[in-house]
Amino acid sequence: MELLNIIKPLNGLVFEVKDTIAPTNYTYNVSICSHIEGSGPNVAAVQYENTKDKKKIFTLGKSNMVDIMGGTDWILLTYYGGDKYGSHCNYTERVTRIMIICDPNVLKGKFEILEERRLSKNMSNCYYLFELGSNVSCTVKKEEILPQKLSSGSVFCILFFYCSFSVSDMWIFV
Repeated sequence: MELLNIIKPLNGLVFEVKDTIAPTNYTYNVSICSHIEGSGPNVAAVQYENTKDKKKIFTLGKSNMVDIMGGTDWILLTYYGGDKYGSHCNYTERVTRIMIICDPNVLKGKFEILEERRLSKNMSNCYYLFELGSNVSCTVKKEEILPQKLSSGSVFCILFFYCSFSVSDMWIFV
């Protein structure tokens, strides 16, 4: 639940990305923890396949079927419950994974598709993998980094102890 609170500033944002790998002609819309307007209930990720005759739409995952995990400077959001594959991936439902990586300079950074994993007919571990740069996943926030300066109180203490020990050392040698 803590990770869902961490990514709250991204809630409701919808990203659109085109797959640039030929010969595909896909466009993806992916939402963070909300549904996409004009799609079915709870649909959080869709794939549009542009063909000459028509536009095919596939649901890639739903916001009410989500898993989240995280580590140092990354959060992985996974949507389940997408449309079933036709002939590959063992006819399993499509799965979408969004890797939110640390970009300390922006809330909503670069969003891209990295891969669609569907290597063989019998394989059932298929997914769409997207990457988003955002400061929400940074383990150490910019404002938490302390400046490397000494306060005036620290300087006073250093001088006081230095002078105290220097004077006491002089009495030993006299």
